[in-house]
Amino acid sequence: MEALKINSDKIKGQISVFVYEDTSYPHKGLWIAYCPELDLAGYDYGKEAAKESLKYVLTDYFDYALANKTLEKDLIAHGWKKQHDSKLVAPSIIDMTKKGKLDKVLSAQSFSKSSIPIMA
Repeated sequence: MEALKINSDKIKGQISVFVYEDTSYPHKGLWIAYCPELDLAGYDYGKEAAKESLKYVLTDYFDYALANKTLEKDLIAHGWKKQHDSKLVAPSIIDMTKKGKLDKVLSAQSFSKSSIPIMA
């Protein structure tokens, strides 16, 4: 279960990332790194490069949301649940699948799932 702990202007936790190759023309060979809990993605012509692209996107997202004090509200809008200890828990893979957030990932010929640590 992916979760984030938010303390004033600090975030710690992890989120999931699915990496898959887009085999459709004209994108054949393009790799996508997708975080369904936030509906954010990075891409490049290699698995690791796509993950690095996503890390860059996530850094911008968290920096902006923290600076504007909108992070908790945005996470809840994405289906995250707040717990009593300032921890927010991501929606489950089952819930995200039901909402169609993983359709393209699951229809890919192959994909891998991992987690990215978040500390901002």
